[in-house]
Amino acid sequence: MAAPGGTGAGELPLPDRDLTVPALLLGNSSRTWVHRLRVTGERSAVASTPVLTMLRRSVLTELVVAATVLGVTAVLVNAAPARSTVIRAADSTIALSGGNQLRVAVTPARPGANTVRFSVLAPHGEPVDTRSVTAFAELPGSRYDRLPVTLSRLGPGDYQAVRVALPVAGAWHLIVTVRLSEFDAYTVHASVTLR
Repeated sequence: MAAPGGTGAGELPLPDRDLTVPALLLGNSSRTWVHRLRVTGERSAVASTPVLTMLRRSVLTELVVAATVLGVTAVLVNAAPARSTVIRAADSTIALSGGNQLRVAVTPARPGANTVRFSVLAPHGEPVDTRSVTAFAELPGSRYDRLPVTLSRLGPGDYQAVRVALPVAGAWHLIVTVRLSEFDAYTVHASVTLR
């Protein structure tokens, strides 16, 4: 339930809902004024009374509120659904030797620029200091082969690449080489699906 409040589409119905109630109250007020005028039947004296002035103000205010509700509704109709504006990461975890694991996260996991993060973790979840982590991306059966993933070290066992160009949707393979020491290196494949 956190998504509707955290997206533009989730926030737009709030003013729409908040303006509808005052519009209904103003309409009821105008109806009451018209009913009073009809009951009294004083047509000539009505034009100079404050009742007519109040009625005009009420109707004008009602029109402004109704136009605002229609405007907000028009914006809401053109807004992206909350489901499509929530950023989701594609992630996977791959086992390495000695119980270590490589956690891979791709955000927003859509065609275009993505952030790719690799974390090398010990069996209990603490980071493992590595000499290096290198990676490239490929989309099997396409012309996208060995696209570079330029990583920056964030901390022990934690690497990230920003604005990685993954241009089309599909099941991408990330080929990752984790070098734990001078003689200890592992190359693994992680699959992430871009939608």
